[in-house]
Amino acid sequence: MTIRAVLNLLIATLMMALTACGGGGGSDAGDSSGGGSNPPPVSFGPALDFISPSTFANGESYVTQGSLVSFSGGLNSASTPSGYCPDSTPPQDYTVRWTNLANGRSGTTPIGIGCVTIAGIPGIRSRFNTDTILLELGNNRFRFDTFQGTNQVGRDEVLVIRQDNAAPGVSAIYPADGQLAVPTNHALVVVFSEPMNPATLTADRYVVLDPVDAPVSGQLEYVAASNAWVFRPGAPLAAESTYTVTISGAVEDAGGGNALGDDVGWAFVTGPDPDASAPTVDVQWPGGNCNCASVATRILAGLNEFADPGSVTTDTVSVTAAGMPVAGTTVYRGNFLEFVPDGDLLPGETYTVSVSGELRDPSGLSLAAASSWDFTTDSRAPAGSWYETSQDQAPEAMTGATAVWTGAEVLMWGFASSGNAGGGSYDPAANSWNVDSAISVGGPSPRLDHSAVWTGSEMIIWGGRSSVLADAEIYGGGSAFNVAANTWTEIATPNAPGSYATYGHVAVWTGTELIVWGGSSPQAVNSGWRYDPGTGIATAFTGANAPSARTAAHAVWTGTEMIVWGGFDSAGSPLSDGARYNPVADTWTPLPQVAPTFAANDMTSAVWTGTEMILWNGGQTEEGQVRNDRIRVPTLHAYDPAEDTWRVSTSGWEPYLAGDDPFITSFSSSGYRAFWTGDRMFVAAFYAGDQSYLYDPLSDSWQAVSEVQNLGRKKAAAVWAGSRFVIWGGSRNSLPPDDTGLVFQP
Repeated sequence: MTIRAVLNLLIATLMMALTACGGGGGSDAGDSSGGGSNPPPVSFGPALDFISPSTFANGESYVTQGSLVSFSGGLNSASTPSGYCPDSTPPQDYTVRWTNLANGRSGTTPIGIGCVTIAGIPGIRSRFNTDTILLELGNNRFRFDTFQGTNQVGRDEVLVIRQDNAAPGVSAIYPADGQLAVPTNHALVVVFSEPMNPATLTADRYVVLDPVDAPVSGQLEYVAASNAWVFRPGAPLAAESTYTVTISGAVEDAGGGNALGDDVGWAFVTGPDPDASAPTVDVQWPGGNCNCASVATRILAGLNEFADPGSVTTDTVSVTAAGMPVAGTTVYRGNFLEFVPDGDLLPGETYTVSVSGELRDPSGLSLAAASSWDFTTDSRAPAGSWYETSQDQAPEAMTGATAVWTGAEVLMWGFASSGNAGGGSYDPAANSWNVDSAISVGGPSPRLDHSAVWTGSEMIIWGGRSSVLADAEIYGGGSAFNVAANTWTEIATPNAPGSYATYGHVAVWTGTELIVWGGSSPQAVNSGWRYDPGTGIATAFTGANAPSARTAAHAVWTGTEMIVWGGFDSAGSPLSDGARYNPVADTWTPLPQVAPTFAANDMTSAVWTGTEMILWNGGQTEEGQVRNDRIRVPTLHAYDPAEDTWRVSTSGWEPYLAGDDPFITSFSSSGYRAFWTGDRMFVAAFYAGDQSYLYDPLSDSWQAVSEVQNLGRKKAAAVWAGSRFVIWGGSRNSLPPDDTGLVFQP
């Protein structure tokens, strides 16, 4: 048994012991912090064991200076179903509903329950994760009601105390720094990251200077509902002139009297004319064609210009279902307004979103007319189920691993936690490892950012680099693992023009040849070659009309052509173009330009459906005011090579799986990945979170997949294996490489 397995067993045993002693986060534990009164007694005991924040396990409150919190944990031993594992699936109808009693906000999240085998002993693992939740300053008492179906089985109450010892920030300004052609009759807006003390927002701390540095007179207004400070000039600004704005660092927040710190300044240039056009609503989320939105979806109205925060009230955006109002409030996001329901929406329900015609732009012009649209939430239950890969004879933990499906088993190979190369052969139908496979020995040296293809009889590992360090060795050759012979055969670096030692390249199998193109060596290249394993001959191919040099591009094989799209140039800038390569004619054909709404980034994935290449980047966002406070826009595109045209999804709703961690830098660390199942695209969060979805191109709609814990792991081996999805290894957050895996069965 591995060291990790022993630790997992000890932790599981310890958690069960703590639960039996009332060590969950719940009402039996009380509140030893002195930050509030003990919660009232309830007729049932606590149902949850909190993992994060861990302080709740000891009955203590959680103190933070942040404005957001998220919770994770599982059912305690008294509530966890038993007697199912390993022969059947535990019930999947457990949910937990949280409510922040300080502001009334609430939400519901499922509790995933699965079977796990540790040291040959079957057991049960349960887990829940909430989204990030907004905190009020001071005491935030959270109530957690646990349900099995409609029956309540437990209640926990915990205390989160938000202290304010941090300086406020400026989260948005209008006009933007350097903005041109600003209408001469617009108000100026600065939005703070938190509520401010109005007594500190004095006229001498909001200074607007004209082109000769003379102060501009006007009226100031602080809009507490949106933390916005608005300057309305007393007369139109001069046309085609430069103005500067300075916000004094002496302004203070309302919660702790913390000063902004440094002055905040910017400049803009007016246009020739005042604004005479009424604002319009040009982004609807979910869109009017939506019938698959999550019950926890964001509801957003996007304007074609900044909104005057003074015109936004709590009911500027309203939502109704069957003519009845949905309880909630409007939140200001600059040129976006968000309606935040008090709870989850109902599945299969049609909702009408309305934007009040009293909404104004910075010139004071109102919407020409009230705007409204309908969307429908998904009525389908989450698809499929999950089970954990067996740990019996499982290989050593790996990271940066690749995987291929042979038609009978999954072959995976990568960088083992010992520092050596490792691998495994796994049968997802039997949930067993092939202990006789020699894939973990005799192969190429350990490496990252390599490619792997299945030829029908061999898995070919090609290229890569020894580490992510600048002085890493870059490999130009590879090795082939023959399943029937159970042996590795080294493949030397091709002696062909244009062949380089590369990592981050694209590789496809045509049925007879391996095509390798692009990558870093260490600078980006745009050459390629074809390798025939039958003859051992490598042939360079034309570079005429090929895409520019790039690394970490995306490629699919259509049956006759390789399509390459996106990637990054040597400076790290994302690219939004591509081309098709025909190996028979030895020609490249550039792709038509993708619509500008699509943003290339390192989260993008590509799949081939049989008729289209689908590109999706995990959900496009624009920055909001706080982390994970994001504005959604549709991004899925599909390219049809027969018609040489792009199709843009009109589903009206997409999930968001891209992740936003600043440390995602390696090519194999994308926030999500996509796989073609045979009739749908399966997408799964790979960096953080446990969400996954299915996209049906025929109906142009999304469906949620049953949630499972510990799915989010970077640099994991993953593949669609016939009728199942298999993910194994990788690492979660900053933990060492994992020696566990998961299988999804639709």
